[in-house]
Amino acid sequence: MERHTAFQDFEELYEALLLCLETNGKDKSRKKWDVKSKTEAQGRFHQIVNHVFTAAFYIAKHFVGFTIGLSRTLQGSTLDVTEAYKHVNVVK
Repeated sequence: MERHTAFQDFEELYEALLLCLETNGKDKSRKKWDVKSKTEAQGRFHQIVNHVFTAAFYIAKHFVGFTIGLSRTLQGSTLDVTEAYKHVNVVK
């Protein structure tokens, strides 16, 4: 279930994450960040604003949406193996 909610969490925190990475990567006045951290922040910023990443993220989020119900069902203790396979086949 954590992987399913990670997509939602990332989407909700996207703007804050961009602001954080941009601030850390470009802020010259603060001495708190070493060169490596600034470089990594800039790299991550450019990765997540890239249109390829954005498209892949939303495609993956869409497909994970199909499996969230299945994950909840399979984590329950009321299914036998045959019923579990039926649920998996429906999602497939």
